[in-house]
Amino acid sequence: MSHRVSDTSDTSDVIFTRAGLWAGARLSVALSLSVFVYGAVFGMLARQTGLTLWQATFMSGLVHAGTAQFMVLELWSTPLPIVTITVTTFLVNLRHVLFGAALRPWFHSLSYLQRYGSAFLMADENWAMAMKEFDNGNRDAAVLLGSGFPLMAGWIGGTVGGHILGAVVPDPAAWGLDFAFTAVFLAMLTSMWKGRAHLLPWALAGMVAVVTSYLIPGSWYIVAGGIAGSIAGGWAHGK
Repeated sequence: MSHRVSDTSDTSDVIFTRAGLWAGARLSVALSLSVFVYGAVFGMLARQTGLTLWQATFMSGLVHAGTAQFMVLELWSTPLPIVTITVTTFLVNLRHVLFGAALRPWFHSLSYLQRYGSAFLMADENWAMAMKEFDNGNRDAAVLLGSGFPLMAGWIGGTVGGHILGAVVPDPAAWGLDFAFTAVFLAMLTSMWKGRAHLLPWALAGMVAVVTSYLIPGSWYIVAGGIAGSIAGGWAHGK
């Protein structure tokens, strides 16, 4: 069983148990419902983009990164811009490097299978939830992995459901669903805003993206904006 201690800096008693898996799963059930809805939007947009049900489902199961997958739909074209998609996905998911660094105090004593199995099912939502558990003294590291299973099920289930539902909605634009991608990212931007410290990186990323879209054909404006914003954010943070 997982247990709690008063000193959260002591990680010598970290454990990984079946009880922790179940505890994490219970904690993320409510979150999985919202992930299902988010996945359904992705499924419908994936169908609109031209992905088959199996392609969309395989992407959700293998990539398991909602933000990156929505970005890929924007870049999806023939021929497939593999380099652009790869770089964009890397930049979008670069935050996971910081997630992993934050988990290291609790995960460094675990086996490779426990570490990387947990990391594969790590999303923004269950990472934040697991960090809260660990900070509160919970030393059962299986909480992160356990919380990932309901989220994965909700994401894949939503993708399948949304793709199927897209068959009865021949013109998503008529229902405003073509705006879903933009709306999703506007909502995420709102939740990520932490004050004026973010103004410079966001403004610079936007300006560089707009200028690049006029100067360079294709979707490289996304990569350029992401790099510019990342550099500005790193500079502002260091300062």
